[in-house]
Amino acid sequence: MKHMTQWMVAPAMVLTLWAGRSAASVVDLRTMASDQGSLLHQYTFEGDATERLQDSAGAADLQGVTYGSQGSVAALAYPAGWDATTTAFTSQRLSDTGGDGGAYLRSTSTVGLGSTVTIEGLFRPQNLESGATIGYGVAHSPAGNRAYFMTEVAQTGDDQLATVVGDSFTQSDNRRPVVNPFVPGHWYYVVNTYQLGGSNTLVSSYVADLTAGQKTVTQVLDNVTASGSFVGTNYLGIGGFSSSAQQAWAGSLDEVAIYGSTLSQAAVQSHLDALVATSNTAAMRQAVADTPGLVHHYTFEGDATERLQDKVTSGAAHLTELSYGSGSTSALDYSLGMDPTTQALTTQRISRSGGGAYLRTSASFSLGDTVTVEGLFQPENLESGGEIGYGVSHHGYPDRAYFVTIDEQSGDDSLATVIGDSFTAADNRQQIVNPFVPGHWYYVANTYEFDGSDTIVNTYVADLTAGDMVLTHVSQNVVASGSFVGSSRLGIGGFGSGLGEAWAGSLDEIAVYDRLLRADELQWHLNTLRGVPEPSAALLLLIGAILAGIAPLGRRARRGP
Repeated sequence: MKHMTQWMVAPAMVLTLWAGRSAASVVDLRTMASDQGSLLHQYTFEGDATERLQDSAGAADLQGVTYGSQGSVAALAYPAGWDATTTAFTSQRLSDTGGDGGAYLRSTSTVGLGSTVTIEGLFRPQNLESGATIGYGVAHSPAGNRAYFMTEVAQTGDDQLATVVGDSFTQSDNRRPVVNPFVPGHWYYVVNTYQLGGSNTLVSSYVADLTAGQKTVTQVLDNVTASGSFVGTNYLGIGGFSSSAQQAWAGSLDEVAIYGSTLSQAAVQSHLDALVATSNTAAMRQAVADTPGLVHHYTFEGDATERLQDKVTSGAAHLTELSYGSGSTSALDYSLGMDPTTQALTTQRISRSGGGAYLRTSASFSLGDTVTVEGLFQPENLESGGEIGYGVSHHGYPDRAYFVTIDEQSGDDSLATVIGDSFTAADNRQQIVNPFVPGHWYYVANTYEFDGSDTIVNTYVADLTAGDMVLTHVSQNVVASGSFVGSSRLGIGGFGSGLGEAWAGSLDEIAVYDRLLRADELQWHLNTLRGVPEPSAALLLLIGAILAGIAPLGRRARRGP
C-alpha cells in the first residue's frame, strides 16, 4: 500500500471538485430564497461590517441596538454558521429586560407587513437564564396584534421554540410551540406561515432538526387558528424585540427570509433539500457489497434474525446479542438510522464494566495482514470515568485491534483507533475526531497493514451531520508498533475479546475488507451515501490519466502526504 500514496493526493483533488458539484449548502438555500418571487426581506449576515447588516431583498437594513448596563454592539458576533459556506449572527443576551442587558439587530426604519407572510430561518437556540420569560428571534408588531414570529420561551427543563401571533401573549391559541423542548445548541430549520382571515390568523409551521440530521420537514402546526391579527407597521427585530430594546435571543440565527406569501410544504421541503445533502444509506450499502475484498458486512436490516447476520460470511461471523453487569439485551434498539433508508444499532451502555449490551460474533475468526474497517458511527459522551467504549473491536492485548473507539477526555470525547502493543502510546492510539460532536453521524474508514513488526495506519472521516461531502485523511501512513493480527470474536458496539465497555450511541453499515481500500474507493462510498452522481466519461478519463501518472495534475501532485 505504501507505494500507492504517491498518487493519492491527485484523485482526492479531483474527487473534491466532483463531489462538490452536488453538495447542498446554506448558499444553495439562500439562492432558492432569492429566486422566490414573493421575497420581501432577506438577511444573510455575509460580508464586511456594512454588508452583513443589509437587507439583500428590500430596504429594511439593520443596525445594532443595546439595552441594560452591559449591553454592547461590540459583543455582537458573526461566527461560522451551520456549514462552512456561511456566517451566522449571534446576539448578546446577559439578562431579560434590564439588569446586565444585551444587544441585537433591528431595522433602521419601520416595515409594513400585509395579510400573508412566511418567516424562514436557521435558528440555534440556547436556554434562557433563570427567571427569564422570552427571547425574540424574529419579531415585528407588538401588542395587541402580536407578530412574534420566532421566540424562545422559558419553561422547566430545556426551553421551547414558539410562535406568538394575535391578541394575547399567553392564550394557547395565540402561543404555539414549534419545538418543545429544543435541544440547546442544535441548529433548526424553521418555516412559519401566517394568513389573516377576517378577525383570525391561520398559522402553519414546519421544522427540521439539522444537527440531528433530519432531511424531511415535519409540519408541526397545520392551519391552526389564532385569535387576532399579526398585521401592522413596526420595526423588525432580528435577534431581539422590535418595539423597544429588550429580551434578546439566546444563541445564533442565520438566513432569515420574509415572504409576502404562504409557502407550501412542497416549497419548504425543496428549500430544505437545497440546504442539506440527501443521504441514501441503502445506496452506499450496495456500493460496499460490490467492492472487492469485502469479507464481513453488518447492516442491521430486517427481522430479529436477519439484522444479526453477516451479509458475506455465514456461521461464526453472525452476531449474537449479549449483555454484561446490569445490562439487558432487551435494551438494544434497531430503529431508524441516519436516513429513512436504513436501520441502525443503538447499544446500551450504563457504565464501562457495570452494565450494558451490544453484539458480538458467535465464534472467533482470524484477520489477515491487511484490513479495512468502515462504518457509520453516532457517538455519545461516556459517563464520568468511563474511559473507553468500543465501536468495532477484534483481537485484544497484547496486539490490539480496537478499530473504532470512543475515548473519554475532558469535555466532549473523541473517536480513536487503538492498534498494536500499547493502549496509551501515541503511535498506537490515533485520534480520528477530537473532540466529536455528541449525536453527530460520522463516516469512518480505517486501513491497517502489518509489515512483520509494525502496523501502518490510515484513517478517513466525514462529519455527515455537518454536511461533509469529502473525506478528511486524518492519519496518513502512521506507523504503530506491534500487530493487530490474531483470532478473536468481532465486537460490534462493544469489546470483542471479553464482555464489557459498550459503545455509547448508535452505529450502522459496518464493513470489514481483507485488503486496503484506496482513498478514491472510500470517497465513492461516501458519494453514494450522499447521492452524488457518477462522474462523466471525461472525468473518468482524467482520473484514469492521473492514476497512470501521465496527466499534468498528477505530476504536480506527486508528493507524499
